[in-house]
Amino acid sequence: MNKVTKGTLAAAAAGALLLGGAGTYAVWTDSASLNAGNVSTGVLTLDAVSTQGWSYDGGDTIVGDDPSTEGAIETATPDIVPGDTLTAVYNVDVVAEGDNIKGSLSLAGIDQATLPAGTTVSIVADGAGAGLGVNGADLTFTEAATYDFNVTVTVDFPVDSEAGQNGTIDLAGAELVLTQTAS
Repeated sequence: MNKVTKGTLAAAAAGALLLGGAGTYAVWTDSASLNAGNVSTGVLTLDAVSTQGWSYDGGDTIVGDDPSTEGAIETATPDIVPGDTLTAVYNVDVVAEGDNIKGSLSLAGIDQATLPAGTTVSIVADGAGAGLGVNGADLTFTEAATYDFNVTVTVDFPVDSEAGQNGTIDLAGAELVLTQTAS
């Protein structure tokens, strides 16, 4: 390549760099207010109000040392044996506000690994009514309201269990948990 061609290429490259990198570049912009207003958030709260205590297979109620409770088994702590099922019905209040709000109940605070083999602790909500849909432990709410319904906690000690003699099923830390679920 001769000197003139090299010089012309060098000058063209320098000119392109000056125009592209060192020149000015302007863009027009504008904005407009959306007037989108506010969005509020809903509410989901749970209050376990009361229980009538534990009962065997939905029958005799187990109470402390209160001889005035007619038809009750008077014991501070029930001694269950294989084949027994204990239930406790809790009356709960749920405040639910929000479009498309749903929830799921669960039981926490029980170490499943310490339960005798085959023993289960479960919950079921009941009492579907105006605005409240219940499917096992899953809840749906059609309107903002306070909902009052029952949750049954069941401890099932299977008949074929040989484990857990002279033991304790610790339910002292049990908690009913209500979690908002996606709609």
